[in-house]
Amino acid sequence: MAAVVVNAAILQAPVSAADPLGALECLASPQIFMTKPDKVMDLDLHHEPESGGASWAGRQAIGSGWDGTVKVGPDGWVYLFMPTGDVRRYHWLGNSWADAGEVIQTGWTYWGTVASRNKMTVDKRGDFYGIAADNALHLYRYDAVAKTWSDRVLANDWGGRFDFVVAAGPGVVYAREVNGDLYRAQYDTVSQRLSTLVKVGVGWQSATDITSPGGDVLYMVEGGNQALRWYRYLGDQKWTPDSGHNVGGGIPADWQLEFQPDGCKLTPDGTPTRPTVTKVPKAAASLTYTAAKRLYYSYVDNDGNMVNAQAEDVSGTKPIGFSGVPGFTGLTGVPSAVDLADGRVRLVGLGQDAETRSSTQIGSPAGNWAAPVSVGGFTTGPVAVGRAGGVVYGYGVDAKGCLWRAYQRTATAELGPWELDGCDGYAQVAPTVMTSGSQITVTLLKTTGTYSRFAHSHPLQAAVTVSLGGSGFTGPASTIINGAGKVQTFARDTDGQVYTQIGSPRPGQQPTPWTAIPGLTVAGPPSAVLSPTGTIEIVARGTDNRIYNTGQQASGSPAYRPWREITDGNEVSSTDPTAVALPDKGMWVIAFRNEADVPKLRRTDPSTPTRQANGENAPIFVDVPVQAAR
Repeated sequence: MAAVVVNAAILQAPVSAADPLGALECLASPQIFMTKPDKVMDLDLHHEPESGGASWAGRQAIGSGWDGTVKVGPDGWVYLFMPTGDVRRYHWLGNSWADAGEVIQTGWTYWGTVASRNKMTVDKRGDFYGIAADNALHLYRYDAVAKTWSDRVLANDWGGRFDFVVAAGPGVVYAREVNGDLYRAQYDTVSQRLSTLVKVGVGWQSATDITSPGGDVLYMVEGGNQALRWYRYLGDQKWTPDSGHNVGGGIPADWQLEFQPDGCKLTPDGTPTRPTVTKVPKAAASLTYTAAKRLYYSYVDNDGNMVNAQAEDVSGTKPIGFSGVPGFTGLTGVPSAVDLADGRVRLVGLGQDAETRSSTQIGSPAGNWAAPVSVGGFTTGPVAVGRAGGVVYGYGVDAKGCLWRAYQRTATAELGPWELDGCDGYAQVAPTVMTSGSQITVTLLKTTGTYSRFAHSHPLQAAVTVSLGGSGFTGPASTIINGAGKVQTFARDTDGQVYTQIGSPRPGQQPTPWTAIPGLTVAGPPSAVLSPTGTIEIVARGTDNRIYNTGQQASGSPAYRPWREITDGNEVSSTDPTAVALPDKGMWVIAFRNEADVPKLRRTDPSTPTRQANGENAPIFVDVPVQAAR
């Protein structure tokens, strides 16, 4: 019985409807390698891969001694995974072998077993996708020049669910569930995006082997009757009407079939197009205070370089020195930082090429920065990161207003891959990420001028997105946990005032009203903190480019002090300010940059925390000396 393709209407739809696939183009006669139980390898050519016509060149033996699992890559490269754990690489020239091959890996006994034979595949780029012994889907890549392998976990918990994977295009992986349901996903190695798994068929449990020349064309061996069946997937959970017809026979269940994976291609091939990123000059800084009691001050300078300073002592007894992070260039927007479980910090910044780059401290919280690496994304707004349950998460918005999420698959891994979280007209500004224990809360501006919010825990759980109501808001929100333990949000409206809202509505509930904090027309988004004295404090840049502060008249009070300039008339800011609390030091600090792009840092004075003037209970600020990067 042929595998059954189920009508898409009764299958679960993906998060975002898939586009139809591109136009199919194939080589005249793609090669198929057949390895038999007697360890003899045969070669055949299929003359009609586009339509599945039963036209073949005829099998011919091309070698013997093929003991193990055979996988075929592009450009004639053939790989033998041996029971001994050796991996050998051979080059087929079309009519002969180039040489006797070479050993390119040892100790991979798992991949040489019959049980794992159907759990690895090679795509047209030469990348290996495999469900390893840890049940995770891995991407392995062999560097023939350096003669090294790289290994990256793309998804966890595949081993208990899928028993077969086959590549059918660049990063295109079909995976069969143990019950015979067939799913499709695509991973792009540049953007590092992994598409949503989409169920595309049922009844594939009768397949003893599945292979593909690319272009989403599949050949299924139905070992029970030795039939070879042809399928072509069209996208949108649809197959060609003649999919499943017989194109050959005489293929026993214990044969290994491997088409060359570069025999067919689609145009377009489903990989995302690199978007254009608008450079944002004079973006605000990122302030992070870690569990190791170190302050990290990071920003992107006028030339697109990541600049960072870090200090345990912010008393002002010695200057805090800034320096560029080597190699961290070509950036734009607000960077983001997160402290890892071991106390080190990871910095991320949006590249002007739409790839987010990441650098992590080496060795210790005081260590130097590692060479930045691309973690992809293809977002047009900056990525924001946070850590929940010991795992780092990142969120960013693309040019279509869709939110993408990435998280660490292992404790020391970089972010990724990126997965679609949803498309709801999100604005291309950095999401606001707030973490508490194992929970992470994300607040997003929409192009309609409203905010949406969701919260989830780690391990990742489904989250319901709620609207915060209101309208006319601009820029990213600032969120804190207030003294009553509730989420409180601060944002700038188009009337130039700062507004606040307390709480997050439950699904189906109306959000609480937004309340203005009048007295100042602001030029950009505010930044709020819960100060060590228990009051909520807010800073913002006025239209005169000076920094102003207001705060609760007392902890828990709904009344706020009048806005007061805290740059003392001596400094003009070219950026919006950023604030963060240092609770153990009894202070909070503010970061901004002057007109010459020189970083500034001001702190409250714990020895004289407030001053009484005109009925105010306002904090006193002092400058922290800094040494700008050279």
